[in-house]
Amino acid sequence: MENIPAPLGRPAQLVRLMERCNHPLLRVCIDSGHAHLTEGEGTAAAYRLLAPWAAATHLHDNDGARDLHAVPGEGGVPWKALWRALDDAGYPGPLTFELRRGESASYPEVLEALARSSHLPVPRAGSRS
Repeated sequence: MENIPAPLGRPAQLVRLMERCNHPLLRVCIDSGHAHLTEGEGTAAAYRLLAPWAAATHLHDNDGARDLHAVPGEGGVPWKALWRALDDAGYPGPLTFELRRGESASYPEVLEALARSSHLPVPRAGSRS
């Protein structure tokens, strides 16, 4: 299940559903941009709430008002809070970029912007890279 900008897609509702279902294979995908859209100043708390249930992530940035799917660092997503929440929960899963290419940007330009992003995690010693 993924946190989405919908009444039943907010982090607190997802966690309540996860607890109620209590199934070992039911997990969430933390969507960084969606959390920023729905939770605003509470985005860091949303990450902490969802991280223990996470099996996947969608990484993208936005301005807090529109679901832009921008390169991390091009918006206001609190990246350090996401990395901290995932580390604290011992998250071993994938980090998946979910980016939207602007009409005037080429794919190589988007990849170059992604490579320059300073908001990406630094692999820990002994982790996959």
